[in-house]
Amino acid sequence: MEKEYSKEDAIEEAKRCLNCANPQCVKGCPLSNNIPKFIQCIKNEDFDNAYNELLKTTILSEICSRVCPMEKQCMAHCVRGIKGEAININKLEEFVARYMIDDNRYAEFMKNIQESATKKDIKVAIIGTGPSSIACAYELAKIGYVVTMFEKESFFGGILAYGIPEYRLPKKVVRIVQSKLENLGIKIQFNQEYGKDVTEGMLLNDGYKAIYLGIGLQSSSMLNVEGKDLENVYSGNDFLYFVNSVNNGVNSKIDLNDIKDKNVVVVGGGNVAIDCAISAKKLGAKTSTLVYRRTENELLMEKSERELAEELNVEFNYLSLPVKFIGNKKVEKIECVKMCLGEVDSTGRRTPIVADGTNYIMEADYVIVCVGSKIDSETMLKNSKIDYDDYTIKVNEDGQTNIPYIFAGGDTSLTSNKTVAMAAKTGVIAAIGIDKYLSK
Repeated sequence: MEKEYSKEDAIEEAKRCLNCANPQCVKGCPLSNNIPKFIQCIKNEDFDNAYNELLKTTILSEICSRVCPMEKQCMAHCVRGIKGEAININKLEEFVARYMIDDNRYAEFMKNIQESATKKDIKVAIIGTGPSSIACAYELAKIGYVVTMFEKESFFGGILAYGIPEYRLPKKVVRIVQSKLENLGIKIQFNQEYGKDVTEGMLLNDGYKAIYLGIGLQSSSMLNVEGKDLENVYSGNDFLYFVNSVNNGVNSKIDLNDIKDKNVVVVGGGNVAIDCAISAKKLGAKTSTLVYRRTENELLMEKSERELAEELNVEFNYLSLPVKFIGNKKVEKIECVKMCLGEVDSTGRRTPIVADGTNYIMEADYVIVCVGSKIDSETMLKNSKIDYDDYTIKVNEDGQTNIPYIFAGGDTSLTSNKTVAMAAKTGVIAAIGIDKYLSK
């Protein structure tokens, strides 16, 4: 992992920016941050204005600077990167955010935003506290709405808190964002599950005029193979939740110490899979092996994560697919089959095909399956009038569902590119849509 920039590091890096007249980096940022302007402020040692510039478009600088795939977004469009090394935009954004955290300097910015908002005596409910909900709540508060967020867990942050490991995103940073929202006058209620503790009818009766659903894809997909119900077989989402529990002040439902010196097999090839594989190693696993049905070229993980995995001796078993989990009560082994790649499919990747007669056995004390997530249908069925399928809540260009006063965003409104910044963008779009709807 790269070290944090010092003040001197940040200024020197900022000096490399060409301050382009037609900045492509802004086009690569889902939130359209004015990247050249905040970088020029750093260059001039005007860190307050650098932060103020970022706040015009996002409240998530502390988060995005750590977890966004910059090399696929803003940095991929940096003109400097055409013939050399792109400006390290994420490290500069992280520096500015960290600078403001010192002595709680950010609180003054939040106070100024709150005081400058034109107050509206109109209540809006935000379901969830993940990145899309945070962005939506922030934009609505800036406009002047009375905003309350409802979180089913006892801690703040949604996927930021329970889905991203501590080594990538310290939970103290997530709590800083919570503090910023509270400084804006936004109320946050915990242990309030939508459809159970808080319902659409209750919110309408309490005077809320619009509802935003930022509930995420909470239910995990599992491989439909024999032995999937054995003990110590977990979904990637559940495993990361358990790993993050201690950092969120919640007791883990599994004994994480038991993973030490054990063989862990992770199934999948995305960021969740590599997060699980690295987390297992950090917990002291004897071996942590990622089993992926395609090749290294099709992996959907970030370069920095891949490098960290290699440092920790995470093993990669390509062109393999589990077909059976074996054990007596607890998983002990998995049976895999070798794959080969066929024609390119709709995702732009070659289709994996089973190579008959290539079955083999792997030792496995724990198996973590990371093959996707979907909507928690139990939650959605509480309001069956909303138009949705397994993976998407149907919304229009304003983030509005088929029920006019209900809006939705985050992973449930995205079909691809499910990053924190993209989720936040949907929250911003919905906030603008909510304002348009309520202004009528």
